[in-house]
Amino acid sequence: MTIDDKEIEHKEAIPRSLTEDMVSDVYKIHLTEEILDLSNEFCKYYYATNLETEDEYFALVFSNDFLQDYHRLALLSKNHIPNLNQVISYSIVYISSTKSEQLVAIVDKYDSADNLAQYIADDKALSTKEIEEFITHIAHTITSLES
Repeated sequence: MTIDDKEIEHKEAIPRSLTEDMVSDVYKIHLTEEILDLSNEFCKYYYATNLETEDEYFALVFSNDFLQDYHRLALLSKNHIPNLNQVISYSIVYISSTKSEQLVAIVDKYDSADNLAQYIADDKALSTKEIEEFITHIAHTITSLES
């Protein structure tokens, strides 16, 4: 991808949802189901459902104080990078609980308790093979992000 291609993509309009608490008028954000373990000062995590397929996802509702790079969201939604959350969809959404428009991204749902920090907290030892696999995954992810 050339710099000119990036500039053209960057000029694309940010999608807007026509229905409150919905991304792309397909993904319903369950604002009563915040995932406190994942939420932070930059974004709140909620469960979301694709109303057409009933599949479950996570909705990341970004704080309006956090300057999100929309271009990166567009790139992540168009390009799958192994070991990173896939951005399924994103748009500006009217959020009924805050009575404001906010950027929301829909990502694949995952087990938030299945992470390296929890593994260490549970005092589990990593085998040499597990460490090698972990490092391989990290290296592959970094290589994908650089390209």
